[in-house]
Formats: sequence, structure tokens, C-alpha cells
Amino acid sequence: MANSTNPPRSVTTLATDTAILPLNAMTVIGLHLSPTGDTALMRLADGSIVRVGPGTQIGAAVLTAIDEGGVTVTKAGRATRYPLGEAW
Repeated sequence: MANSTNPPRSVTTLATDTAILPLNAMTVIGLHLSPTGDTALMRLADGSIVRVGPGTQIGAAVLTAIDEGGVTVTKAGRATRYPLGEAW
């Protein structure tokens, strides 16, 4: 069983720092790979942070895969991979 903890202050500070991550974009800020289901933490364009998994609707796109380096999102039949930390 995995232990859940609150992220260190530095993580939450970096995830909301506009000098590092643009506010008007979505960004993959964390990944959790597990035999019971992979999830990703994403900061949305409105600044909120959400946990998502494969099949999650994100705007007009669907999160279709999570791996050790990022996520794959499909929109209008086109799959695009977004690495951890990259804004889109």
C-alpha cells in the first residue's frame, strides 16, 4: 500500500510559480505509476491542480496514456505526448 503525504512546500510553490510555468497553459507536474492504476498531476490553465488517469476528459481531449516520462492526450483523433514539466 502506498503512503499518502502532502507534497513539500517547494513542490507546491514550483507548481504555481508563474515564472516557471505559464498560467495560461496546462502542465504535467507529477506522475505516479502503479500496478493498481497510473495517475498524473496536472496544473490546469485556471491554476487548479487535478489528479487524472487514462480516460479522463481534459477540455476537448482525452488522456489516453501515462508513462514514466509524461502523458499522451488524444484530441480529434490525434495523439500527442506531453513530457513531465512541459506546458501546453
